[in-house]
Amino acid sequence: MPALKVIVAVLFFIFIASLAVKNMNAVELTYYDYKLQTHSFHLPLMVVILVPFVLGIFSAWFLGAVSRLRLRTEFRRHSRTIQSLQEELDRLKGPSVSSEIIPENPNHS
Repeated sequence: MPALKVIVAVLFFIFIASLAVKNMNAVELTYYDYKLQTHSFHLPLMVVILVPFVLGIFSAWFLGAVSRLRLRTEFRRHSRTIQSLQEELDRLKGPSVSSEIIPENPNHS
């Protein structure tokens, strides 16, 4: 299954790259500044396509990293809880019969 994901991702990247390369025409973008006045500027369509795509990849990676850190912290906390409960269980059980040393009697053969 991971190989299929890689193949689909590579095909998607090839599609995006070919779309960007074939559409190098300038695009006019208009947006507001801090005084709410509109400003226009021209960018190649490749930039307009690739910048949001790359920003999306980085934001997904960042959110995934935060989630992984949170899960790792929770895993460590649960591991410590399990270890302390295991130690308490061992302490409450006491020594088992099989672990006690039975002295040998040299008179019996």
